[in-house]
Amino acid sequence: MTGIVDAFNRYGKFACLSTGVSIVNTASLQVTIILLNMFYGPVVVGWYALAQRIIGLPTQLIGQAASQTFWAESARLVRSDPVALKRLFLKFAKKLSLFSLAIAGLGIISPFTFGLIFGKEQWTMAGYYALFLTPLLMAQFVVSTISHLVVHELQHWQLIWDIIRLILIALLFMLAHGLDFSPGSSLVMYSLLMSGMYGILFIMNLRAIALKIKRIEEK
Repeated sequence: MTGIVDAFNRYGKFACLSTGVSIVNTASLQVTIILLNMFYGPVVVGWYALAQRIIGLPTQLIGQAASQTFWAESARLVRSDPVALKRLFLKFAKKLSLFSLAIAGLGIISPFTFGLIFGKEQWTMAGYYALFLTPLLMAQFVVSTISHLVVHELQHWQLIWDIIRLILIALLFMLAHGLDFSPGSSLVMYSLLMSGMYGILFIMNLRAIALKIKRIEEK
């Protein structure tokens, strides 16, 4: 009976944390659109949504396939061989980083192609937005695909990261609006800030692996 209670307390906590992560993560994705609409209007939101959709769609498909492969291996190695897990993590990170160069290429040509592809010159601005978002989408593609804090039962780390990200997004757009920045300048700041946040998440994953290696070495 004690074992059942302990298991319930342990995994119940994980379930609550995972739910919190999902809620805050969704809020982080939606707050950008809400604040853009509040400060700059629906036209800017439309350009932003189109840019994100066009640049992000190909990488989502590839990222999902790569993530499934990585998670299958990482779940097995996290307990048996964390050193091998670290090698796997860095190997995937390197391959994904190389592929992310394709995102950079799409972003660079977007200002010149969006107007032609979508048939209206007004959509050219969406192409510039795609260029501004390119650093964020590259970092998101690499890190989100192989982030595996849940495997280490470190959902609270992920939750803290998501909460900080949400707060920073809100503060950034409020500050940008207060300083009368243009939508494009605000998105450049947003893209660079979120790229830095994904860099921190990458380091957090490496730290999680290092802690697992240290525990095994101490046994």
